[in-house]
Amino acid sequence: MLGLSYGCALGFRPVESTALLWPLLAHVIYSRFRDYKQLGVFACSVFVPVFVWACYYNQVTGAWWLPSRYGANQLPNIPSPHSRGVTAALESTGIFWHRFGANLSYNLLMIAIYLLTPLGMVLVGLGALCNRTTKLLSLGVLTAFGSTMLHDDSGIHAVGPIHFSEAALLLLLIALFGLRSFVGFVSQRRWPVFAVLSATIGSIVIAGAVFGAWQGRALRKQAGVHAQVYGYFSQPMFANAVVMVPPYYEVKDKTALGKHYGGFVFEWRKLSPARNERTVFVHDEPDILPLLKRIFRNEKLFAVL
Repeated sequence: MLGLSYGCALGFRPVESTALLWPLLAHVIYSRFRDYKQLGVFACSVFVPVFVWACYYNQVTGAWWLPSRYGANQLPNIPSPHSRGVTAALESTGIFWHRFGANLSYNLLMIAIYLLTPLGMVLVGLGALCNRTTKLLSLGVLTAFGSTMLHDDSGIHAVGPIHFSEAALLLLLIALFGLRSFVGFVSQRRWPVFAVLSATIGSIVIAGAVFGAWQGRALRKQAGVHAQVYGYFSQPMFANAVVMVPPYYEVKDKTALGKHYGGFVFEWRKLSPARNERTVFVHDEPDILPLLKRIFRNEKLFAVL
């Protein structure tokens, strides 16, 4: 199951999944080093999903080795997060401290707030060295956080530290072992276990609920920005129409709410067979009008300036 899970994860977030799982993978290979049958099954379980992903990438990006996540997108003017190189932190103290503060420390703070609250991260610290399993999981999490020193992309935090979403389950498992160690510590001191645990878990639940409510309010405001954009195009005049539009982020930033609230949606919504689309949005590229007239002969054409 570990090999199959890893092979599937490579299709979504190859760097993060490798950083998190390499200690477990190394342990499995080392412990089964002379069991060629099990190693063969393990290798096949990794290869099958990787082969499927390679076929998919070849269709989407034109190269079997290039994930769609790193393929061409609609933001050609946005610099690559790796443009300064993975070794740049070793070559410049300025880049080192920038990545340490704006990437490593920032993501660590975000995952402490979004996932377990700071008190919950204390439990992670207590459980990190409980046994061999937690040590392997902790090493994977540390590797994932260490990878932040190789790039400048701190991630999208509208719904949490997305670069470390895969680490959530590992951190929760470690925290449970930390909670068990904490219970043992409290019992040894003959403190009231129920009262101490109630205070600890209650604090985590209350803190998480308060933050969740506040974050939900912020997300609602962000959603209001997009509602204003698409609300304008819901007018009857845009029914059965093709609209040539500039990049989405240029339009949303000019709305009444977009001037005050940020967000991480940069592209127009894609056509979906599950929806009865009334309006088709097309990027206003040079010489695109003749092509649209040939394809959409019965639809109205608009241009957003």
